Parts: sequence; C-alpha cells; structure tokens
Amino acid sequence: MSKGLANHRRRLATHLRDPQSRHSRLLDMLLQHKDLPKLWGMVALDMKHAADILWTRGATSMGRHWKEIVANTRQDGPAPAPELRPPGPGEDTLAQAHALVDTAEMLLGIAFENLIKGIVVAREPTLIKDGTPTGRLITHQIADLARAEGLLASDDEYRLLKILEQYVLWLGRYPMPREKESYQDLIGVDVGDDPLEVDKAALDALFDRLVHHPDMRWYP
Repeated sequence: MSKGLANHRRRLATHLRDPQSRHSRLLDMLLQHKDLPKLWGMVALDMKHAADILWTRGATSMGRHWKEIVANTRQDGPAPAPELRPPGPGEDTLAQAHALVDTAEMLLGIAFENLIKGIVVAREPTLIKDGTPTGRLITHQIADLARAEGLLASDDEYRLLKILEQYVLWLGRYPMPREKESYQDLIGVDVGDDPLEVDKAALDALFDRLVHHPDMRWYP
C-alpha cells in the first residue's frame, strides 16, 4: 500500500469513529439498505449546498463587473473598451465569476440527478442490485427521467433540467461536447437571449418540492 493511500485510510478511520461525521453516517446507511433513498438525498443536499455558495459568489462578482462596465461606457455613441480596475484581494475576474456559476450549475445538475434517482429508488428498490444502480438509473438524462416519473409540473421545469444536463455532461467539465448536434438542439441557432440562462429561483423551488416529495423516503 502506498504511503498516500495509507494516510488517506488513517484520516478516514478517524471520521468513521465519530458517529456524527458525514463519512460515518453514509457508511451506516450503506450498511442499512433500507435507508438507501436517504443516501441519494443526502448527497443531493450536499451538492446543492456547495452549488449555492458558488452561485452566490459568482453572481455577486458578475454583478459588480457589469455595473462597472455600464458606469464606464459612454451613452452618446461608440466608445473604446472601458478600462476596468483590476480585481482587488479576494475578488474574482469576470471570467472567474462566470466559471463559478458554470461550476455551480454542474453541481446543481448532479444534485438534481441524485434527488430524482433517490425518488425512483424509493419507488422501486429493486433497481439497486448488489449495491449497484441498474436499469433506468443508468442515465444522466434527468429531465426525461423526471418527466417519465411524473415529477415535473411544467415544460419550463423540463427545460431547466435539460440545461443542467449539459453542464453535467460537458459544459461544467470539458471545452466541447461529444455530440455537437445535441447541444445545437438545445440552444438553437438564432441569435437572441442566452438560451442557457437559468432561473435560479425556479430551480430552488423545484429542488425544494422534490426534497419534500412524498415518495422521497427520508425515514425508514
């Protein structure tokens, strides 16, 4: 065993001895198969929490940058690109702010994937075989899965999840998609409003509704 792996296992063992640690709780639920939907839900909540932090910082930084851009742009015609002050200590560049929001959307997609699959597992526990997801759980197409399960209230919710799918598949991770056509089908080809812009408040409301869905079994 490598020294690094041995150190990792030693640190993990410390967490497992603490019954309140996340590692210990997750291991306990893995050993108690009846709580498996809760396990999916806990991971969803963790991802959502991290996504909210990144989103808030990224959106705040973007707002500051665009306010400065507007303030430095002449209103009476074309002007040279405004000279913006460099970010101060602890501040993000505009590109970094966009990257934070992109990463937040990737984490949101993973959070919804876990939450939706948790509901599916609660409804059909046999989809987990020997601790491994099977069948319709083997997908990142969370919008189609949620629609098929009757979890969505509108086409707008479906489109929001379709956008998050792209962030899980590539937008939050890679410089280009594996299948260009699927990306073009989503965003279209007409110039206009940003087709990937999402309504964070609508996503929060959908997530909260799924967290409290009657089939999401948080308790055995």
